Amino acid sequence: MELRFDYSSFNTIKYIIYILYNMSPLNPYLFSIVASVLTGIHLFLIKYLSTNTIFKSSMFYIIISISFLVWLISRYFVYIASSLLPITIINTILTLSILVSTLLSIIMYQTSINTTLFLCGLFLMIIGVYCIDKSVEYTILS
Repeated sequence: MELRFDYSSFNTIKYIIYILYNMSPLNPYLFSIVASVLTGIHLFLIKYLSTNTIFKSSMFYIIISISFLVWLISRYFVYIASSLLPITIINTILTLSILVSTLLSIIMYQTSINTTLFLCGLFLMIIGVYCIDKSVEYTILS
């Protein structure tokens, strides 16, 4: 299977989504994680917009457009995942977007964190996702 990149259209993106969609039962989780990452990026862009741009400047409109596009794509991944998983599990995975926005803040703003406490919180979040996933009875639709 050869993957061609055609930058002039959305065929490549549609092809990648098609491959991901047909890979395995883990896909709804993968789609939820992708939506979570995109949501974290979207939220970070809003913070970046409020602190680093001048209202009505060209950079303001570029960042707000990118933020809206990222939000729109994340909702598409939530839509795909919701046809295969209960919304409670998707919503729980979406809370992991906190990690993405935190990591972007650390990178962009050199935010200092207590690493031990941060990793402890990460561990508890992953355990929470696991507990909620196991507590909800569902069948993966195909």
